[in-house]
Amino acid sequence: MNRKQPAIQLQPRSILSCIDFAILFIGVYLPLFVTIWAVVTIPAALITWMLAEYLECGMGTMLIIFYLGTIPQGVMVALVASATLKGETPSVRQLRDSFRQVGWRLVFQSLGVRLFIALGSAFLLLLPGLYLAMRWRYYLEKKIMYLLGPDFEEKESGNSAGQKWEDPIGHFIVIAGFGCVLFFVLFITFDLAAYYLFGFPIFWGHILQSGVIDSDEFFSFFWSYPHLQMLILATAFMVYIGGRLAWFFTYVDYRVRFDCWDIELQFNEQVQLLEET
Repeated sequence: MNRKQPAIQLQPRSILSCIDFAILFIGVYLPLFVTIWAVVTIPAALITWMLAEYLECGMGTMLIIFYLGTIPQGVMVALVASATLKGETPSVRQLRDSFRQVGWRLVFQSLGVRLFIALGSAFLLLLPGLYLAMRWRYYLEKKIMYLLGPDFEEKESGNSAGQKWEDPIGHFIVIAGFGCVLFFVLFITFDLAAYYLFGFPIFWGHILQSGVIDSDEFFSFFWSYPHLQMLILATAFMVYIGGRLAWFFTYVDYRVRFDCWDIELQFNEQVQLLEET
């Protein structure tokens, strides 16, 4: 049986092209990514609201929930993107089956890697923590490629050593900067829409109604208001999908540039055709 060609074009891409391609990719499979967003965001938002409403937990608890929630969400996003490398069309059923087979294993493995990096950053200070983060930057992608089969697994040939350390750091800064701008735009849009269209003040609505408030009152409101935390969380999960997808495509670019991945896949296909004839 012939292996299907990747559904996305394997070619070198700049970091801006990776971000642009991630946005286009989300547009093509928008219903699927809305499902991924809802599966993670709804329970996370409900937990955040209950903790803030009944236990008076602040923004710090919300950040922990976001940090943990991005792990399964990132796995689902990576599984969707990796399906196109096998020539498959991503769908809710395909994602459900993939997640049942390998998803939970990848979630716990990714959690372990994140905890290891966090502990390394806490006890070894910033630079060693940065080294660990860059050392394991493509851990999830490599694990998924390993599960896809030998044609996709990264070979330990040393070719990929050509990527300089400043490249992934620069990629992270650009993606994070784009995500921050996008988060601010979406947050303000949703907040003002809730106030002016539905009469439900969340952030700016409260400020406009209350007028000028002192810094202590503002900080207390910003830190503990449940609906504000829920909106921040929902918007952050939305932005994270785009950022995580862009990061996956930087890995594809990394393989194409330094491992000649596109040529390798074409060569393997020709070998398979010759063997069948």
